[in-house]
Amino acid sequence: MAMAKALSIATGYRDGSNRPESTVTRAELAAMLVSALGLTRLNPSTPSFGDVSPTYWAYRSIETAAARGFIAGGADGRFRPTDPVTRAELAS
Repeated sequence: MAMAKALSIATGYRDGSNRPESTVTRAELAAMLVSALGLTRLNPSTPSFGDVSPTYWAYRSIETAAARGFIAGGADGRFRPTDPVTRAELAS
């Protein structure tokens, strides 16, 4: 975690805490991927997913990761940003 924080890949939560015992959500993974790769975050006016609005904290990271093909939503058009990342999702 210290290395990820030093590289600004995982910066912790707004309250200043780090939660190493917590699971990583799909939104958090998108944010970490985009940060780790140094990608410029996209900000499309129309969301790609029905459950991620432009005001959501990770909207730009999710849109960027989706545009690069790193993440995908379900057949129902939802991304489920607060769901934990599964091992299968991470592997794919």
